[in-house]
Amino acid sequence: MSHTEGNWRVVLGEKDGDIHIETEEHQICGIYPNVSASGLLRKKTHLANAYLIAAAPDLLAACKGALTELVSGTKFAAEQILKYAITEAEKED
Repeated sequence: MSHTEGNWRVVLGEKDGDIHIETEEHQICGIYPNVSASGLLRKKTHLANAYLIAAAPDLLAACKGALTELVSGTKFAAEQILKYAITEAEKED
């Protein structure tokens, strides 16, 4: 199984604060704050969720790269790869 290729990015919708994760060619998913199950999540939380989803391909690549570095005994490189991936996943734009 493979995921949708491309650079996943967060796009703020113009209607009711909708947030979309998409590539140049595809919409991956949408987050619709007004339809929240609990109704308690704030926009900041929705944006954090969107950035985490958008980082998924990079997180997968980082895990694969870090594993390769760990197996080859390059702990420092693995650490740098993982730190970068975490920074991208926790991005607040």
